[in-house]
Amino acid sequence: MSKLKATTSNDSPILSTTPMSKSSHVKLPKITIPTFSGKYEEWTGFRDLFISLIHKNQDIDDIQKLHYLKAHLTGEAEQLLRHIPISSESYDQCWTQRHHSLLHQKGDTQANQGREPSADQAVAQVHTQQVANSTGEAIPGTSVSNHFVNEGSQQGLLATAVVKAKAWEREEYHLLRALIDPGSEVSFITSAVVQLLGLKQTPAKVSVSGLRGELITELKSTVQVTIASRSNTSSTIEVTAYVVDKVTSNQPSAKVSITSWPELQTVELADPDYHTPNKIDMLLGAKVYARIIQPGLFKSPQETTVAQKTSLGWILSGEASLHTNISCKLVSMHIQVEQLLRSFWELESEPSNKERILTPEEQKCEEIYEATTTRDENGRYVVRLPFRDEQPACVDGGSREIALRRFYSLERKLQTDERLQTEYTKVFHEYRDLNHMEPLSEQESKEKGLYLPYHAVVRDERETTKVRIVFDASCKGTNGVSLNSDLMVGPTLQSELRHIIMRWRMHPVVFIADIVKMYRQIRVDERDTKYQRILWRENHTQKVKEYKLNRVTFGVSSAPYLAVKSLIQVALDEGVDFPLAVTRVREDFYMDDLMSGCQTEQEAIEIYHQMKTLLSKGGFELQKWSSNRKAMLEEIRESTAEKEEHKKIEMKQEAASSGIKSYRRRCLKNGCAIGKNCHSSPDSDFLAGQITNLRPD
Repeated sequence: MSKLKATTSNDSPILSTTPMSKSSHVKLPKITIPTFSGKYEEWTGFRDLFISLIHKNQDIDDIQKLHYLKAHLTGEAEQLLRHIPISSESYDQCWTQRHHSLLHQKGDTQANQGREPSADQAVAQVHTQQVANSTGEAIPGTSVSNHFVNEGSQQGLLATAVVKAKAWEREEYHLLRALIDPGSEVSFITSAVVQLLGLKQTPAKVSVSGLRGELITELKSTVQVTIASRSNTSSTIEVTAYVVDKVTSNQPSAKVSITSWPELQTVELADPDYHTPNKIDMLLGAKVYARIIQPGLFKSPQETTVAQKTSLGWILSGEASLHTNISCKLVSMHIQVEQLLRSFWELESEPSNKERILTPEEQKCEEIYEATTTRDENGRYVVRLPFRDEQPACVDGGSREIALRRFYSLERKLQTDERLQTEYTKVFHEYRDLNHMEPLSEQESKEKGLYLPYHAVVRDERETTKVRIVFDASCKGTNGVSLNSDLMVGPTLQSELRHIIMRWRMHPVVFIADIVKMYRQIRVDERDTKYQRILWRENHTQKVKEYKLNRVTFGVSSAPYLAVKSLIQVALDEGVDFPLAVTRVREDFYMDDLMSGCQTEQEAIEIYHQMKTLLSKGGFELQKWSSNRKAMLEEIRESTAEKEEHKKIEMKQEAASSGIKSYRRRCLKNGCAIGKNCHSSPDSDFLAGQITNLRPD
């Protein structure tokens, strides 16, 4: 047996043990009670030591115990007991009743214990405890939080209105549900509605803040939208709104009811379904509120809800009764710390070598590619579109009429922007000149097919292509089916971007590049080009012509899979002679971007040449090479210079060939053969010019 003696230091009381047996010569170390600040992770150690050394010590009275308790508290825990007088009665009160207050928020203190909340109050209580196993022992690193919420029968009601919004450059109106918020400085609209109305977005960077001025999100564009009352479109309001993905959750959050208010039957409500939860398409801020508000206001008999007259109709706000009362919710959160840590390390680790199990649809997509893909005479891959069914329903949705209507709308828009129209026309000229699209034959135009709407996307920050044409393969026909609805997306074949970047940063010598027009380097089988038809004309004075796209198309859901699969396939088919490049094609590409590296500059140069040669066998060309090493950059510059020189020679050869072909056509027209009774022989200057064109500078 040993007797505990306590020192009376104010700052850090220390307990020592003095052996009572004369035969014992062992001196035990001093035991220091830790301080407790109110943090949960400090509680267990503090509680066990305090109970063992102080609370159960019969040689210490309650006044001393309270002194020790207050002396070992800091932070919020100390503040809770700061004003408690030191007395025998106070110790029992503090330890047995208030120790939970040291762990929980003020709403869970003794003041709330033993008191039932009233029916119209919402009281939240949080209790935290360790999870015990079947033997009653606590499981380390595990906790459970239970949140009990007693909800009343009343709910806040925000003002909403159903308005008509005008489509861009069309006499079409769509019904939208708007939240009216005079507390918002600006108005908002969802990106889905912007697309529905075809509104033109204007770049505008602005930060949105909420409570305490904390940043919520950053917005990048605004639109001008015209709205009007449901019943009167002659009086319209122009609204400048910022584009967001989602304005807010459904309003109201639960179905409500307002009874015994006969005046509501005599007015036209801005939102007749104000009581039913539904999505919010836009938010009208203070500026719009000031324009729509009109004289006229009355309250409900209970004076909890207000009806306000506006040019959009009468709006309601205030408090309403829940359609069904919810008395209590129980939410349990079971946290296993070890599992959280495991998930964290899995997130940060490299992907495992285990082959991912494909879904049945992904497996079918792979089988279609393997069974149907061929290569043309230049080595370029020719692929079939991976349809779910042999007879796609998308061709039966009247797509030509939809595409034509969208084309006219785009054409009117381009007429107001000469620069954009010029760039847009260049893109289609390139498609036509490269044979990436071609006119339909008379027979093809009679056959059933799918027509894709499209729009131009401007990317001024790009060094190469400033304008890209995006084809809307998700546009649904009159039967509700789009091309993308009928296509399989295919499996993900490349590593996640974060893993590629992690590997890339580990190399002392790094380099990057990207593939020129990756999608358009892959041909679509002639049997599937009927699903990629478009309408186009160079200017509005011409007749609209029908074309078919011969290459994998941006905007089609299967395009990323087909492009990446073909990139990997060229490594499988041709990689035997390019060992340094083949693994990097499979592991270091993220879509069309190459991010790779190695140990030495010489190895990097060899990879550079192998990579270019390997990909060229599948019709892929790499551009915009860069590296962190001078020797690699010099090699890239020299190789690029040689390529440009080669291009010049090819262009001169083409020009010379064109001249000779022109001369040959004149000969054939005159009925003679070259060199035999020629009536249109070229003079010596002409022939000398053609020969000169064949020489390099």
